[in-house]
Amino acid sequence: MRREMRYENRRKVRKPARKARAAATAGALLLAGLVAGWPASLWAAADDDICGCAESPSLGDFDSTDENTWPEGTTKDGSVITIPLEFHQGGVLVFDSLTFSNNWDLEFVPNEANDPVTLLVKGDVTVCVNCEISVSGRPGGAGSTSVGPGQGGLGGPGGYAGGGGALAAQGFGGHGTAGIGPGAGHGGVAGVDKVSSTVPTQATWLGVPELRPLSGGSGGGGGWSITDDQWCAGGGGGGGGGALLIAANGTIELTGGTALQAKGGKAGVRANSGCASSGSSGSGGAIRLVAKTITGGGSISAEGGALASHDPRGPAGGRGSIRIEGDFEGYTGSTTPSASRSNGRSPLVSPLIPSVVIVAIDGNPPPALPQGFRGGIDLDVTAGGQVLVELQSTDVPSGTQLLVKATPKAGGLPVVETRAIAPESCGLGGAAAGVCDTTVEIDLVPGAYIVEARATFQVPSP
Repeated sequence: MRREMRYENRRKVRKPARKARAAATAGALLLAGLVAGWPASLWAAADDDICGCAESPSLGDFDSTDENTWPEGTTKDGSVITIPLEFHQGGVLVFDSLTFSNNWDLEFVPNEANDPVTLLVKGDVTVCVNCEISVSGRPGGAGSTSVGPGQGGLGGPGGYAGGGGALAAQGFGGHGTAGIGPGAGHGGVAGVDKVSSTVPTQATWLGVPELRPLSGGSGGGGGWSITDDQWCAGGGGGGGGGALLIAANGTIELTGGTALQAKGGKAGVRANSGCASSGSSGSGGAIRLVAKTITGGGSISAEGGALASHDPRGPAGGRGSIRIEGDFEGYTGSTTPSASRSNGRSPLVSPLIPSVVIVAIDGNPPPALPQGFRGGIDLDVTAGGQVLVELQSTDVPSGTQLLVKATPKAGGLPVVETRAIAPESCGLGGAAAGVCDTTVEIDLVPGAYIVEARATFQVPSP
């Protein structure tokens, strides 16, 4: 029996399929609009135009010490310069050169499409000693006797939010909320006592080593709560690390002491160890550097968020991914995790980008710009029953299993259903046409949800 349903901030999910082989040309988690602001030459850049931006309009020379060179909307608070991505389509900024100095840090505010950060530079990039460029996730909030359960931390640009902590007094069985993203940690599950309760699970990064396209980290799960007391509040999960690409036609110099970071956010702590748990931390994100030459001793980190400082606690976040392409013999810095390296330079974006898009839920189309990655509500089910999710995949082989995940906004484990792409669903041209329509029914109880979809397949050997 069909039931009434209304939408609040519904999410359109566009994600290319994950390809397991190193030679694959597509990765996981591309959100709609990612390539919209990229110069067309990126698809086939010349050898001397590594950034694919030589003929593209530029914001000029960026110098952190000269406010006249800062992009629109840039602000400074103390030693932190912040660039809002809302003014830059696709999260892409093109500069003639980029010089960052004065021991300042550079951060970014995600745009509505949650695009990763892409810095394309026609000349050189120089980052000073003790300077930091960060797309890291935010920490989860602490459970509090006055405020209540900890909120999930936001992901960095291209990353995903952590889940909220539980408070048994507010219902939902005292279960923490799961994080967001394909490798999100589940929330803690409340038992009858502390011993029988289960802490949140680890958040992991999912993508391909080539980092084409970039994919950020997933959020950690929120902590559990087992009594109705106000002081029994679980901690929030940490946000996933974001994703950053820097491509330069000249040299990228990371002076010793420099740090490029896409770390997962640390989990929030519980209010009381006797009846609540801390959350789990967000996973690391992704950083890719492509240049003629990469030098210096600066560090690059895509670590997962650290353990919360109090027991009982969920695990630290899983590590993300780092890739360096170009002549990097002069680079002596450390990378965590170890970077994949290539003396050659591959295209910045792939000519083939498989995708899975949610086109409708029970006949209702989602909005153009999703917000579920921020932990917002995609779907509000007012009466339980089967929900029909309509998917459209592009350049994904028939027979591939498509996965739909509905994560409760407050408490409980995600609900997951899969369905294989049938060849007959691919239109008059069959699977070779590249576009296939698939429907998945998912059984949901009343409540608010965040909805995601993805596909995983492997490219055959050539």
